[in-house]
Parts: sequence; C-alpha cells; structure tokens
Amino acid sequence: EVERSRSRLDALERQATTAAPGSRRKVRIYVVRREDTLRSIAGKLYGNSEQWMELYRINDDRIQRGGELIPGQLLLVPEAAPE
Repeated sequence: EVERSRSRLDALERQATTAAPGSRRKVRIYVVRREDTLRSIAGKLYGNSEQWMELYRINDDRIQRGGELIPGQLLLVPEAAPE
C-alpha cells in the first residue's frame, strides 16, 4: 500500500510539473481533509471560495461525481492566477 501511494504521489508530481505547458504558474499537492469541499479548499488556499472551478478543472480526472472529495485524496493546486 505504501509503495502504491508513493507511486501515485510521484505521478501527481510529474503531472504538476507539466500541468500547464507554457505557463509559469506553480502547482503543488494538497491532501484532502475530512469536511473539505472544493469551495472550502479554494477559500483556504486562494482566499476566494469562488475559485473552486480552477481546482475542479485541473483535478477533474480524480474528483468523484458531484465534486465529492475523499479524505486523504491528493489534489493538484495551481497557484492563484494573477488578477
């Protein structure tokens, strides 16, 4: 199980470095906690819960139907876009 988790994390890190070709935005990994939602994560990390769609777009292949998140799940989080 540990090896499988490490493999998934390595794959996410590789994806993070290639997530936005041509973009200078950095991407980091966020571990979902109990009670987290895309809105609450966006609020914590961006200071604006309305930016939840940014999180959804980059993670749509790993988010459950209806936007359900699973504690312990790893999400890619791009730095906030310049305004």
